[in-house]
Amino acid sequence: MADNFIDTLIGLPKKLIDKLKPSSELEARVERYSDLEGVTTKKLNIGLWYIKHTKFFFLLVVWILGITAAVLWSFSLYLLSDYLFRGIKQDREALVQLSQSIDVVRYNYDSNLEILDAQALSIGDNHYDLVGSLKNKNTNTWGSFNYYFLVDGKPMGNSSGFILPNEQKFLISLNQPLDYTPAKVVLVLDYFGWRRLNAHTIPDWEKYKTDHIDFAVRDKIFLPGNESGLTENLNVNQLSFNVTNQTPFNYKQAPFLILLYSGNNLVSVNRYTFFEFKPRQKESVSLTIVGALPNITDISVLPDINVLDDTNYSSID
Repeated sequence: MADNFIDTLIGLPKKLIDKLKPSSELEARVERYSDLEGVTTKKLNIGLWYIKHTKFFFLLVVWILGITAAVLWSFSLYLLSDYLFRGIKQDREALVQLSQSIDVVRYNYDSNLEILDAQALSIGDNHYDLVGSLKNKNTNTWGSFNYYFLVDGKPMGNSSGFILPNEQKFLISLNQPLDYTPAKVVLVLDYFGWRRLNAHTIPDWEKYKTDHIDFAVRDKIFLPGNESGLTENLNVNQLSFNVTNQTPFNYKQAPFLILLYSGNNLVSVNRYTFFEFKPRQKESVSLTIVGALPNITDISVLPDINVLDDTNYSSID
């Protein structure tokens, strides 16, 4: 520090400057100097250096803030221009869509999942069975979801479901009370989660499905109310069939959907569940179906078992 001060003296003779320079011992004592409050020569040098470069630090901070502000302003201008050129148009299109009647609410699934028609089937006494269907075009993914029905804009029949790869299935909500004849029914999914098949454990989905959903449905007989002999005054129909579990698996619960058709029209739906349905087990079913039905031309009894859920299986004794 002393050398720097002496060397900055301009115009003094060299001999005089040499005499003014401190000795090595004095210079070492100055370097080791420390007052009672802990201020040392080193700290003074740092403080002097900081004061000499204060302008530089100020300009550096100004530059950093300026660059940050420029980036933020540029991004804001980009968002504003994007909204002016595209966002306004998209908002208008969204408003137009919202103003139209809602036929399908899509949430978190892709175009390979198709929602088909939904309808309300009267079962008499101001009660209706609600039914809709889905089609999964994916061959290696399946989904689980929550769903409900909008009946003339009123939500009802909340439930959960699943759909297997490359499957078309029906979703139902039975015995819903309505004090009016519904005009429009819409199936709505309010949650959907895709799950991809594990290619190591299920290399061939079609073979896996055949092995796990192998049920023989035989002897399907439908007797309309006027032939069932159950009653003369009410439309009480009778349906019977038997199901054999031809898989090697024991299912804790094995629900089946029952669909009755008159020509191409679905006219009645129902559900029946077998418990602890063991391999090679045969079960007979007899159901009464209340309500006036047209001529039944086809009966479908479809398994509704999530064969990809391990909790649906139980050990075979």
